[in-house]
Amino acid sequence: MRKLRNGFLGICSVAAWVAMGASVHAASGNGPYYATPSWAQKMDAATRFIVLLNWRSEAVLDRETGLVWERVHQRLADSTENFTVVNTWDRARLHCVKKNVGGRRGWRLASIVELMSLTEPDLGDQPPGGAFPPGHPFDTSEATGPGVRYWTATTASSDYPNSVWTVSFRRNDVGVDRKDDATSIRLTWCVRGNTGMDQF
Repeated sequence: MRKLRNGFLGICSVAAWVAMGASVHAASGNGPYYATPSWAQKMDAATRFIVLLNWRSEAVLDRETGLVWERVHQRLADSTENFTVVNTWDRARLHCVKKNVGGRRGWRLASIVELMSLTEPDLGDQPPGGAFPPGHPFDTSEATGPGVRYWTATTASSDYPNSVWTVSFRRNDVGVDRKDDATSIRLTWCVRGNTGMDQF
């Protein structure tokens, strides 16, 4: 009986070490994260977002949704690195399609639902530092400037096929803009995974 008990305890110890190793991999973003992404779970930023080290730390896994986001995003630039180039909706979509982040392609423009999932509603209107969850790992230096909004892949409505939803992280709010709008600052944040979400 004692031998059986000792054997059982030994198995439990091994299982504990395996679980500990898994959690270390999860924290580093360099291995499996052992959490089934689900929109029904709620995490704080420290455990929700994992910087993927084996993607050159250029991408972030959202463990709530299973989406992979760019860690750094900027205004689109031309060949002379002129960051004031007009960023229309068509150009934003092309930018994501051609994007190489962490040695991986397959990026797309995020939907309104996906982009809004990165906001913190309890922060209210115009929160200091933007509407991002405290402790997030993203570079948001471009995100909260006056008048800055982000394109989404979601058409505003069937009655307005030439207009799409946009997101303001500065105001923690949404808006609607024409796809060919060339008068305002519109940024692009590309996402990877969960394809087929562009209509929502």
